Amino acid sequence: MSAEQDELSFLRDRLHLVERLFSLKQKQLNAMREVTEAINKNVPISAIARIFENLLQVNIGIREVALFLRRDQTDTGWDAYSSFVNPEQLNSIDPAEILSDFKTISRVPDSFNNQMGLQVFYYIIPVFHKEQAIGLALIAALPQQHAQTEQEQLKFIQAISSLVATANENKILFRAQLERILLEKELNLAAEIQSAFVPEIGTQLEGGEVAAYYRPHKNIGGDYYDIIRRNDGSVVFCIADIAGKGIPAALLMANFQATLNISSQSNTDIVAMVRSMNTQICKVSRMERFITVFLAIYHPSTKTLEYLNAGHNPPLLFSEGKITALDKGCMVLGMCDPIIKIQSTFLQLKESDVLLMFTDGLSEAENEAGDMFENEAVEEVLLDYGTLRPEEINDALRSKLEGFIGSSGLNDDLTLFTVKFS
Repeated sequence: MSAEQDELSFLRDRLHLVERLFSLKQKQLNAMREVTEAINKNVPISAIARIFENLLQVNIGIREVALFLRRDQTDTGWDAYSSFVNPEQLNSIDPAEILSDFKTISRVPDSFNNQMGLQVFYYIIPVFHKEQAIGLALIAALPQQHAQTEQEQLKFIQAISSLVATANENKILFRAQLERILLEKELNLAAEIQSAFVPEIGTQLEGGEVAAYYRPHKNIGGDYYDIIRRNDGSVVFCIADIAGKGIPAALLMANFQATLNISSQSNTDIVAMVRSMNTQICKVSRMERFITVFLAIYHPSTKTLEYLNAGHNPPLLFSEGKITALDKGCMVLGMCDPIIKIQSTFLQLKESDVLLMFTDGLSEAENEAGDMFENEAVEEVLLDYGTLRPEEINDALRSKLEGFIGSSGLNDDLTLFTVKFS
């Protein structure tokens, strides 16, 4: 064969290789385009993962593929996709552990394959975004006869893996943003519902004077207080703290208010009132939420107060320079029905006695060092300012609290409900 024929044969082979490379590049571009179109059409990630597997089989010639993608932004779980590996084996693989050891394309260690029983995998292809692991592909060995080098094939697989993983991250971000919007709407609606239950109690009361202060945490709270004037001339005082936030807590508050009003007018006995309220709360909440409640009935004609504390922060009675914590009663409401052990307590009040009711947003408020305000500080204010009017007592408490917490702010709802008996 002449030199001219040799050169012609060489050029022919070269042209054939270039044509193969061009055809392969075109297929790979089409593969990238197919994945991109599926992403733009908002195709589910599970379907995109299946497209990913098919494209690797068509373009590279491998079908032994496993793809792992983050489930959410918390890094607590990964979703696995593979038509080749059975689910039990797939779930035994910990992508987070692999990605902590392998930051670049690497050969699968023999120890990994032996441990997992997945000897078919040959390469680890990690996907990172700004040092955050977002995806992992495990693939079999590459075919021997291929127009591209091994490095070029692996780069293509990593590129398409990155495309799928990035699409998954965008879906996670969109889902998280949507959840935040829905949560904000729910909290705004709950705040509107709860604001309707903040009573206009006034300041004057037959046989006394009252003042209340209420500040919800982040515009939505679970605190509740009320005064109910009954037909027999007695007065019901109530302060409560409903567990949880959002629409469920707001609806439970609405039900609690209705139950309280009905029970107050239909029952003269405070124990019967609490039992009736507990039964209704258990039905509505299915014993999944609870309410701490302090309930008292005041009789102006006899200056007697009957109270029952259902797991609430003990209100403080200031009388003749001494303080008594009102802590007798029963367990919190909504936990079980019927209540097994329950008792009420009668008190004979004196002129100028003060009843201070509050929620744990006061006693459990923390300063920058993590120290709590606690009941001792509340008692100190009551001892110093207990002779003043109810509104002035509340102002003194707020002033001391604000000086204590400094710039750390409140971490819960705050309710102060003060009665001074004449």
